[in-house]
Amino acid sequence: MSYLYRAITTLGMTAALGSGFLLGLGEAHASPADKESSARVATINAEDSQAFSLAAKSAEDYYNRGLASHDHGKIEAAIQSFTQAIRLNSKFADAYYSRGLAYADLGDQSAAIADYTEALRLNPHSVSAYYNRGLAYLALLNYQNAIADYTQALRLNPNLISAYYNRGLARFDAGDRQGARQDYTQAFRLNPGLAAAYYDQGGNRPQTGGD
Repeated sequence: MSYLYRAITTLGMTAALGSGFLLGLGEAHASPADKESSARVATINAEDSQAFSLAAKSAEDYYNRGLASHDHGKIEAAIQSFTQAIRLNSKFADAYYSRGLAYADLGDQSAAIADYTEALRLNPHSVSAYYNRGLAYLALLNYQNAIADYTQALRLNPNLISAYYNRGLARFDAGDRQGARQDYTQAFRLNPGLAAAYYDQGGNRPQTGGD
């Protein structure tokens, strides 16, 4: 069973988790420019490559096009645009982060980790980069690195319910049942509805998957 199936990965989970899941969520699941994404999609037509090529002049232009392509499900095109943005501005942390998300969507967790790591080098306070790098490590069954990244995300945002949930998964599968139970308990405290919906009431493995 895929660990990304069991882990909380997207805001699509909030319908089941309830509004409490969003408490302190901050930037953890979305692109740093997610709030502006709809407006950017409206102004940048991902289908009109010729027009874009004539208009593009900056790293920001390519970054915006990458966001639009990603929103349209054109993941490989998004990666190409983010890569061009990085070529034009090698210190563009958001472009590395967003390209990491795209690589993760393609299942290339190693490439995603490399981009999240560079994003963190440029912006060491990014909750989202720590959180999503933790997801990538979890997918690769690298529990200790996943735990370390979720822990850092929680230092920066102690109300991030999904980080407690996913760190609990990593701790459980690393053999730390007590640590997993502590994380589940904290997730329950922040969102009591989570327990009944997602967890074995004995504090064991979540019911969303896994053997």
